[in-house]
Amino acid sequence: MQRMNYHGHFTLWRENQLIVAKVYGAWSMDTAQDYATQLKDLALSMNGQPWARVVFLDQWQLGTPDFEKVMKDLMSWCVSHQLKYTAYVFQPSHLREHQLDKVINQASDTSQKKIFTHQQDALDWLNSVGFALPSLSNSKC
Repeated sequence: MQRMNYHGHFTLWRENQLIVAKVYGAWSMDTAQDYATQLKDLALSMNGQPWARVVFLDQWQLGTPDFEKVMKDLMSWCVSHQLKYTAYVFQPSHLREHQLDKVINQASDTSQKKIFTHQQDALDWLNSVGFALPSLSNSKC
């Protein structure tokens, strides 16, 4: 699902109780706001049930400073709407890890999150906690 094309772009979809996100390019606040709206719509469609996410970040080129507040607010919203697990998949990058750390790590966050360098490791972890993603298992993203 994608509607807008600001700086950067993304693809989001839902499979069972799992939301998959592929993000690309440098993100502006507008991109982050559109992403937040679409992610919330998908999460609300789970009717209050626990859910998980896998986020593919290898093609993400960071975000503008104003995008960070949008993403911090989104992470808080997600946790308050039953997000339990998030797997982030990307090759090591200090800049990416630094900005990601600023937007996803919050003291009140009770969800579990892990960073993986290999897609299959992320999918195996999500499967081990009850959130399988058959469409991507054993395939390259």
